[in-house]
Amino acid sequence: MIKPNVLIIGAAKSGTTALRHYLVQHKDVWFYMEEIHYFDACLDKGKDWYFKHFTPKDEKIIAEKTPAYYLCNPKDIYDICQDAKLIMIMRNPVDRAYSEYWMWRLHGLPQYNLKSFEQIVFQQGDIPILDKGKYAKYIKHWVKYFPIQQILFLKAEDLYYNRQETINKVCDFLEIDRFEPDSIGDIHTGFIPTSRFLTSLSGFFAIIRGLNKRRIMWLHIFVVKCIRFIKKLQLRGIKNKYPKMNAETRKYLEDYFAPYNNELYELVGIKW
Repeated sequence: MIKPNVLIIGAAKSGTTALRHYLVQHKDVWFYMEEIHYFDACLDKGKDWYFKHFTPKDEKIIAEKTPAYYLCNPKDIYDICQDAKLIMIMRNPVDRAYSEYWMWRLHGLPQYNLKSFEQIVFQQGDIPILDKGKYAKYIKHWVKYFPIQQILFLKAEDLYYNRQETINKVCDFLEIDRFEPDSIGDIHTGFIPTSRFLTSLSGFFAIIRGLNKRRIMWLHIFVVKCIRFIKKLQLRGIKNKYPKMNAETRKYLEDYFAPYNNELYELVGIKW
């Protein structure tokens, strides 16, 4: 039985895929290259289903990343991966929410495609893209199970602006040799949709992904690849980069997240 000893658990739209692209270049690191979503969507499939995804050779680090994991019940991960090291990379929650909004717009989801960012932010009730940025709320649950020394907390901004220093920190945490990864460029620069037809087509595949409750892996991979291909067709250059957030909206969100950011700083020393 082979199980992971490193998990990148979050957060979405915070550079988790970029971090994986860097780390997989290391000779001692093996990664499963898709998001498995076992702990947030597929627990009913059982541990054997989860473990069969890991087929390393002789690498020291056996890893996977699913950025939704930090939102899950940490006990589920602790029960089978209690010795694993965890990495949680976080982005300024205001920028993270805006990025996720445009991601769903690009994917063609109707609940986002038909509303402005302000309509999403100022609606009544639970707002998932905002709740995901209340990092301290979730971290407090994780440290009940995992010693805080077993979790590496990173800022997405540090990975972007101080890549080598951040990679060195990760290597030290994983107890592997430091290395200099090749640049992968701005693989996650956000863009606005350029084609209504392609947006609708992407939305169709996104709906199929949502209906795949049993997490049939071949179907998931096929749908994700279709969405990614359509996204590439949508990217027509820098002129289509999504617009700056409205200044008043940004100020509102900075005030909204302030108490949660203060709590995060007190927990792990990260601030924006």
